[in-house]
Amino acid sequence: MSIKLKEMKSFSISVVLPTKNRHSDLPIFFDSLIKQSTFPNQVIVIDQSTENLSEELITKKVNTIKSSKLTYIYNTSIKGLVEAKHHSLQYNKSDLICFLEDDVVLEDDFIEKIISGFKLNPKMNGCCGVITNPPVLNKIYEFFFHLFHIGIYKDTRVGIFGYPSLSQKFLLSDKLSGGLSTWRKEVFSYVFFDLKNKLHYTEDIDISTRVAYFFPNSLFINTHARLAHYFAKSNRSNLLIIHSTKIIELIIFYKKRKNIHFSFFHLIWLLVGMFFNLFLKSIYVLSFEPIRAFFYGLYKGIFFKVVN
Repeated sequence: MSIKLKEMKSFSISVVLPTKNRHSDLPIFFDSLIKQSTFPNQVIVIDQSTENLSEELITKKVNTIKSSKLTYIYNTSIKGLVEAKHHSLQYNKSDLICFLEDDVVLEDDFIEKIISGFKLNPKMNGCCGVITNPPVLNKIYEFFFHLFHIGIYKDTRVGIFGYPSLSQKFLLSDKLSGGLSTWRKEVFSYVFFDLKNKLHYTEDIDISTRVAYFFPNSLFINTHARLAHYFAKSNRSNLLIIHSTKIIELIIFYKKRKNIHFSFFHLIWLLVGMFFNLFLKSIYVLSFEPIRAFFYGLYKGIFFKVVN
């Protein structure tokens, strides 16, 4: 299915920041936002923290940007990243919606490069930037990642993030990183966040691949829009929960796309790769816990009933 959105010569942009109990990280993020060469027209904060400890400080910082309007929503009833993103859409007043994480630091021209990407590439309906400090991945890891991530799981982002410079500005990709992604607002008239299937780690590839179905060849990695991600320790699960949850969600990802040819094979092949990865990790740490996480995630994923 192909739907064309209207072309525009200029764009307004809103920055959306979901946050929860990251009070020490927020000032660092907003310091990088204040230094931007181009300021957002609107800043939307969806704060799910147990206490409202950041609104006053953030209000003072954003008020130094005369061209930006702050919409601060403190609501503890909002549960999770996906619901926070969905909730933010009703407050957006701009042409572009840029979702960012609360533990990133933007390069000074990040917003400028994002907007210029939509201007230079009229086909673009969504994009993500690149992370300059990803975990160190050697070529062996990259080889095996791409060996096992095929078909519906194929992901070009691994091997791109972390490079100091890339000559090609726009790289076509149907998988965008949710914590540094920007979309035309009209996209959300056709595609909606999945609020029913408890996604977290795969929420970004879920919605971006569904957008790519409605708008083929219109999602890109903008390699000139760059930020650092410092992975705050607060409000994060332990590694075993992360491993099992990722397996559950990757099975859910398949179940939502099982009508695609060979998608079941893509899933089985990826699970084989993940099993060997966690098997080797079990040997390395001398513990059965990584293997247990694999089989727990496999069991929960198989019996998870997808809600459409």
